[in-house]
Amino acid sequence: MKIIYIILALLAGAFLAFLIISAILEYRPAPQERAIHYPALRPSAEKNIPDSLKIMTWNIGYAGLGDNMSFFMDGGKDVRDTRERTETNLRNIIETIRTQNPDILLLQEVDVNSHRTYHTNEVQRLQEEFPEYHIYFAPNLKSWFIPTPVREPIGEAHSGVAIMSRFEADSAIRHQYPARHPWPARMFHLKKCLLEIDFTLPDGRKMIVGNTHCSAYDDGTMRIQEIRHINHLLNAQKGGSFIIGGDWNQYPKGYTPSDKELNDKNFIVQPLPYEELEKIGKFTYDPTLHTARYIDKPYDKESSTRTLIDYFFHSEDICIDNISTLNLEFRDSDHNPVTATISLQK
Repeated sequence: MKIIYIILALLAGAFLAFLIISAILEYRPAPQERAIHYPALRPSAEKNIPDSLKIMTWNIGYAGLGDNMSFFMDGGKDVRDTRERTETNLRNIIETIRTQNPDILLLQEVDVNSHRTYHTNEVQRLQEEFPEYHIYFAPNLKSWFIPTPVREPIGEAHSGVAIMSRFEADSAIRHQYPARHPWPARMFHLKKCLLEIDFTLPDGRKMIVGNTHCSAYDDGTMRIQEIRHINHLLNAQKGGSFIIGGDWNQYPKGYTPSDKELNDKNFIVQPLPYEELEKIGKFTYDPTLHTARYIDKPYDKESSTRTLIDYFFHSEDICIDNISTLNLEFRDSDHNPVTATISLQK
């Protein structure tokens, strides 16, 4: 019996030590921080933003959520893919970006040092493959060790959102969203943010380009807080052009979700609270294709649940001439990329 007490005491001590270390190392971003800038290795001579741009948004699922994967937090069984398949996904993602050739690219779930992607620095890979782009990066997940699931912990994770731009921005800011998971879960959860880069247009106007990745595993309250924060940030600018894209984890006005989307017990897609935002801008999406799949099982074209949560929000003086979702059948990520051609109105 004494041995059992000793073992229990050691386990309790180890657990307490783990919590203390996690609390000390918890990622605590400021409300606003300067984003990390990876300068273009071969910058373009063109400095001015043209009147027409191709912009693309894509949650690349850290190159670890291809069509063969399920995910334990969504009701699946997998934690990470093999090293070989992860590398194949990343190479395919790079090739898709090269084929689409956007002027500005908004990426979500980009790993820089994570166990789940074998500590591949995906931002560095992108910089090497696309030397003509400036890359701006803002972390939203930094944990020395995520202990779930117990059978195969996620482990170390360092990930975030990135913007690739052919044009160097005047500034790049990480805006921390106010919503938080309760302690102690918050030590291991994402700290969601808006990554903003700013440009000065030839006529002197300011243009904001934003990249968002809103919360997923909540009852919708955190997502509402994040949308209100975007509204607050844009109203504080008092005019100017803007376009924000990303993975909203909310369906837009005009989209009708299926019963399967609304009744999933792990991820419940929410309607975007558009009333406040529509006072300052408009939403544009491609209604013809779903942009994300539920990852409770490997992708099946006939039976997998799909939804529409990737699109753009923009000021009235930015005209989206064309928008389309690239149907990759979720080969390399649990999201399909969305591209838009925009015109900057005088």
